[in-house]
Amino acid sequence: MSTRLSPRIRSEKLACAVHVEEAATQPGADAFFVEKVGELVGESGPAYRVAMDALRRAEAATDMAHDEEEVADSESDKAGSDYFKALRLNCSPEVATAVQGLLGGRSPSEVMKSTNRAQLFNLDRFFTLLDARTDLKTPSDRLADWKAKHEVMRVKVNASVLCESAQRDASAAADAAEVSFASDYRLLVQHLNLLWGEEKTRAALLSFPGR
Repeated sequence: MSTRLSPRIRSEKLACAVHVEEAATQPGADAFFVEKVGELVGESGPAYRVAMDALRRAEAATDMAHDEEEVADSESDKAGSDYFKALRLNCSPEVATAVQGLLGGRSPSEVMKSTNRAQLFNLDRFFTLLDARTDLKTPSDRLADWKAKHEVMRVKVNASVLCESAQRDASAAADAAEVSFASDYRLLVQHLNLLWGEEKTRAALLSFPGR
């Protein structure tokens, strides 16, 4: 099976960055190899690894933020459902109809099923309109619980937005670091091939399936 020294995908490039850094620090490492690694990828290799570590942390933080956002959304949805159940049980049909009309023509379930960002916007408007209707007496304890859960959801959505922004920045930094390392690594392969020959170069570096 034919193999190649040039990495193509991210996992291959990262493996090369790890390999040359570790190989160059091994006891008894070839002095010329150590020199060329330091000269050509001594900065871009570690920088690429650092950028990838930062990206992984950012991705993990975003995943956690999304999980917490979904929990908050579920709790807010339940509180809203409990409010409308109490509304139908304890208030007149006229009051229940008037309250639901403040949702802008949407049913409670439609509001709950909308995206979290849309739900925040729609419920902010709903709560403002409902607070202004002092003539509508609705289950105050259920409403207070729903509003509290809604505010928790707002915090979690905002946290997700911040994490997503940080992940985009980390991804852009990782992309740039990858381009820099890949360019330097190609030079390393060329230098070793020229001065060592292909056989010794292949023994020193990683190889991957394909041409």
